[in-house]
Amino acid sequence: AAAGLGVCELVPVVGDRRQGILATVATLLAGAAPLPVDVEQPAGGRCAAPVIAADLYPTLLALAGVTAETVDSQSFLTLLDGGAPAPATRPLAWHYPHKWGPKGPGLEPFTSWRDGDWKLIRLYESERWELYDLANDLGETRDLAAEQPAVLDRLREQLRAWMAETEAQRPLDKASGAMLPIP
Repeated sequence: AAAGLGVCELVPVVGDRRQGILATVATLLAGAAPLPVDVEQPAGGRCAAPVIAADLYPTLLALAGVTAETVDSQSFLTLLDGGAPAPATRPLAWHYPHKWGPKGPGLEPFTSWRDGDWKLIRLYESERWELYDLANDLGETRDLAAEQPAVLDRLREQLRAWMAETEAQRPLDKASGAMLPIP
């Protein structure tokens, strides 16, 4: 076992109704919410920093003693092994440019962008923006888009820049078949 941890098991918690999170990790509501990640190991551990599912890959590699470059994820092992400081905070994106239905949960295409305690959601079919303050509304019940225009604009510009930089796919226009523009 790497890093002197012995055999350990990562157990990501993907939702907790007691905290008011009403959806799974792959949906727009809880996709970018701060879900706890517990680790069963001799010393125990809990990661309170926001992580995404993609962060499990570099974390597992670090546990195995393997170093690999990752583009949009980072290991959270240092958060569990000796209480090292959290990795630099970075915005997190959940991007689903496709429709989940009719047999899935029936969600319209969306992109979620989390920066600190703020979370922005772009709903493509309804052409809506939603904004939530996760520090005060973890269950995402109060849309603040109209009340916080400066925060909305800042996050919207961050999201647009990320989409352009990553050449993110977007939903297709049904009439023309062309990708919709970056919102």
